[in-house]
Amino acid sequence: MLTDSTGCQASSSCVVYVNPLAIEEIVHNKHLLKIVDILGKESSPNKKGLLFYIYDDGTVEKRIIIK
Repeated sequence: MLTDSTGCQASSSCVVYVNPLAIEEIVHNKHLLKIVDILGKESSPNKKGLLFYIYDDGTVEKRIIIK
């Protein structure tokens, strides 16, 4: 309940319904094929900068290493 400076009061309520989405989780046993830098040269995972991790299922993860 809220009260303003003249003593008027007001209250409110609301109901929120959350419908969970159906999420189909696909579990992959993906294996890392190689790590490359921005120029496509193979790189070590310890190198600073933008690296691309390429997996055998076709996915690519971008990671930025800053130290």
